[in-house]
Amino acid sequence: MDCRPDHGTRDRSEVREAYVDADALVDHAFHVREARDVMFEEFAYDHKMAFYGEPSPRLAELVDKIGVYVTQFTLLQALEPASVH
Repeated sequence: MDCRPDHGTRDRSEVREAYVDADALVDHAFHVREARDVMFEEFAYDHKMAFYGEPSPRLAELVDKIGVYVTQFTLLQALEPASVH
């Protein structure tokens, strides 16, 4: 986890997580669901995700279900987004 505070007008953090594959992210999301729900209800907002590579069908379905903002990068595009949802 990488938390980087923004020293601007309000406290902000950016959390970066890495998983062995797309399904590991989905499994993690289900394991921390209750704590994550409390965090977003009481403290966090503006949830965005970036995928470096093609998401699995299972992950794509979860992202569509929860409605999170996603930027997808491909290896050939380096840091140019393939798509933004």
